[in-house]
This record gives sequence, C-alpha cells and structure tokens, in this order.
Amino acid sequence: MASREAEFDNPMATRPAAASTPLPAPPQAHVKGTLHTTEPDLSVTEDEEKRHRRAAQRKVRAARAATEWEHSGIQKLNVTELEREHLIVNAMDHNPFKTVLTLNGTAVLWSLQSFRFWFAISIFVMARAWVAVGVSSEGTSFLSKVAPMDMGKVGIIGSFHSLFLVFFASQSYSRFMSQHKECTAAQGHITDAILLAVNCFKQDARGRAAAHRIFRHLNAVHILAYVGLNPTNYAEKNFLRPFNHIHQLLSSEEYDRIREIGPNGNQGASAAFKEVIGWLLRDIQEEDDAGLTGGTTVALRGKVLALRTSLGALYDYSAQPIPFFYVHLITVISGIYLPLFAYGVAVDVNADMPKNTVRKTYFLSH
Repeated sequence: MASREAEFDNPMATRPAAASTPLPAPPQAHVKGTLHTTEPDLSVTEDEEKRHRRAAQRKVRAARAATEWEHSGIQKLNVTELEREHLIVNAMDHNPFKTVLTLNGTAVLWSLQSFRFWFAISIFVMARAWVAVGVSSEGTSFLSKVAPMDMGKVGIIGSFHSLFLVFFASQSYSRFMSQHKECTAAQGHITDAILLAVNCFKQDARGRAAAHRIFRHLNAVHILAYVGLNPTNYAEKNFLRPFNHIHQLLSSEEYDRIREIGPNGNQGASAAFKEVIGWLLRDIQEEDDAGLTGGTTVALRGKVLALRTSLGALYDYSAQPIPFFYVHLITVISGIYLPLFAYGVAVDVNADMPKNTVRKTYFLSH
C-alpha cells in the first residue's frame, strides 16, 4: 500500500533508480556466421526523459480517474441523501417565499424538460400570432370565424383529465409511502438483529466473532438488495466494490460468490441478497448448535426472515408498477387536452372584441 501511495505522490517512483553495481556483460549475437558484440545504447536524451515523465504522469492521472469513477456511485448516493434532507427541511419550513423559490424536487424542472409542455406553449404562441396578424377591419379575428373553439367542450375533457390525474397521483403517493415504510422496516429489522447478536451472544472471542459476522452479513443483505433494485445507479464496479472495500462487509471468497451470482440481476435481481440471507440462517443455526446464541435463535431467525420480507416487497413494487393501461390513458388524454386548451385560449382572447380595442391591440403589436 505504501508503494502505491508513493507512486501517486511521485510519478517517477515507478522508474528504477540508476544501478550502483556494474552492468552485466553486453549480449553477443551471431550475424552472418561472424561473432560480434552488440553494445546497447545507454544514453537517454532529454526528449526521451520528457516522454517518460509525461507517460508516467498520464498513468497516474488515469489511475486517479479510475479510482474517482469507482467511487462515483458512493458520491452520487451521498449527494442524493443531502438533497433528500434538504427537501425534508423545506417541507417542514412554513416560509411561503422559500417554498415557492425552491425548484429541486418540484414539478417545475420536470415541466421545463417535458415535450408536451413546450408543444402546448408553441401552439398558444402561434395561434396568438395568427390572431394578432389576422385582425379584420370589422374588429374581429378571422381565425375565430374560420376555426372557432367551444371552450365548454374543452372543459369537459379537462374535467376527465383532472379526475384521472387525481387518482394517478393518489396511487403514486400511496405506493411511495408503502415503499418508504418497507425501507424503514428493513432498517429496523437489521438494527434489532444486530443488537440481539452483540448483546446476547456468548461474550468470548468466538461469540464476538459470530456476532460480527452476522453484523457484516446483515448490512451486506441491505446493500445488495438496493444494488439489485437499481443496477443503473448502484452498479457493481462503481458502487458495490468500493463500498465493500471501505466497510469490509464481505470477504474475498464471499464477494467472488456474489459476483458469480450477479449482484446486478444476472441470475435474478434478488438472487444475491437472498444468497446472503441463506448464509445468515445457516450461521445462526451453527452458532446455536455451539451454544453461542444465548437463547436468541428464534428471535434472530424471525428478524432475518422479516428483513427478507420487507426487501422482497420492494422487488414486488418494482416488478408491478402502475398498470400501463392507466398510464397510457393519462398520456393520451394529456396529449389531447393540452393542445386544445392552448389553442382555444389563444383564439378566444380577441374574439368579438370591440373594434377600437382590437385595432389598438393590433397597432401596438406592430
């Protein structure tokens, strides 16, 4: 490890120092039947020295970039947690100005990135421009005569749209709160099991080692479950591997077994954490046979299986989102209602307006 740190601190450390002992005899080679001596060129020019230095520096930068990339998953998780805490503080803050000015975690940023939003805005702008340019001498817009829009009928579509959106939002928040409850329940089961193992196992070297092994495996189950749920953000290389390197939750043999299974769902998204659940149950049984559990075997098994149930519920939610039929219905109604509403509002603004008022608006627009 010290040599690795020295390599990062000094790029030239990877190059061998000048030899203090005499160089070996130069190699001999036969060329065209004659024996001659090949003298190696030991002179190093200044340009070659610079090339070596630049190559060593590039290697160091590449190694540092690889290390930063491998830890990017942990950094992303820390940033997400800080943003979540910030939103919780804002939700509890009753300052209306601060609430309105907060953009992170709101629908404003999502709307600004939505194609449907800008499509509706563009229809409104083009229709308003058509209305402004197409003012007739009678003081009315010819667009309102050519393509009238009954806003009452558009309002009927809007009512259905609002009704379906209310049910959609209700279902989404219900699922969110249920999943949050399962996440906190999983954390509680882990804490309870660790407290039982640390305080109730036999207080000798073997008992403490067994408690520590259960501690490691319980936390490994937790992180492996989330890696399987979201392999995009929590990949094996840039999240699980550096996390395990820092906290040592799995030994080398155990980690190799998890990689063989596939922590990102190669053999089923939940296969990795269920494998460690099996290790836990086997360890508890072995420690109970050795008389180390202090009568906590049943309680520990219950906590481990309850942990599996809570994490399994998250996989159930992931496997069955809100039905596609309902999502498709909302999307279609939104696609119909928003352009019609934008067009109708733009057309009806100057419809049947008094002559002088419309002419004034027309001239001001020019």
